[in-house]
Amino acid sequence: MIRNNKKWYHEEPLKSWCEVVEYFNDNCKNNLNKWIFRGQKKGERELETSLERILKRRKEYDIADFRKIEKKIIWNFKRQSKIYLHNPPLDEDYLEWISIIQHFGGPTRLLDWTYSFFVAAYFAIHNVEPKDKNTCAIWALDVEWWRNESLNPLSEELKRSYLGSSTNKDPKRFDKLLESSEPVVLHVTPFYMFDRLSNQQGVFTICTTKNKTLWDTLKELQDRNENKKALLKITMPLTKDNIKNALDDFGNMNITRSSLFPGLDGYAQSFIDFAITYSTNKRDK
Repeated sequence: MIRNNKKWYHEEPLKSWCEVVEYFNDNCKNNLNKWIFRGQKKGERELETSLERILKRRKEYDIADFRKIEKKIIWNFKRQSKIYLHNPPLDEDYLEWISIIQHFGGPTRLLDWTYSFFVAAYFAIHNVEPKDKNTCAIWALDVEWWRNESLNPLSEELKRSYLGSSTNKDPKRFDKLLESSEPVVLHVTPFYMFDRLSNQQGVFTICTTKNKTLWDTLKELQDRNENKKALLKITMPLTKDNIKNALDDFGNMNITRSSLFPGLDGYAQSFIDFAITYSTNKRDK
């Protein structure tokens, strides 16, 4: 049962990994098509994009600069990346370019999510130091609700530019939507998928609102309807038992660093989880 609280989104503080799985089964499992998930190692953090996080490090920053900085990042990335990319996107294909930048760790207005609750949980728990006072967070976003709230005030032309994006290879399909003055938060995927994005069942959210952060845009949209069930935050203490029990389940599901990050780097990093699990099991004997 989802309880009410005073925050504009719903937060569910749980004590154990078993409770987290039970909450997912009761509230999300039967409607997986409407949910996307994101895991964060620090439970107190808001949802923010990599570009926002970098600019916020400055004592003074102007949100109005986000779009200008992003354009310069894309322009410079295009100039150099063709040295490395065998099949680069068309120059005017905004979504494909920022997806590549995001994929390789660059700052963008995209935020990583996944259709898999347990993949999100893995990213919240993997390679964290057990501390009873620290919590991780798994966010769940109702994509149907946010899509409808974002698109309803827009013109039919702008709606079509988004609704056809999953099958539409028109490189300019997002141009007008990106310049919209309305608060818009949408889930998107590039037309051409990367191996990691595919293995992680990945999806992005994009905030097209001018002069506002993702967090403020989410709040503005939510305030229209006051639907706290549209954004859920599940928190869990990072105790040794919780981490061990979660990693055991991830292993049984083949959710590992090597499966989520194909390649030798992912395989080598998968031994982090092996070392943690092995040392914990040895102490328990």
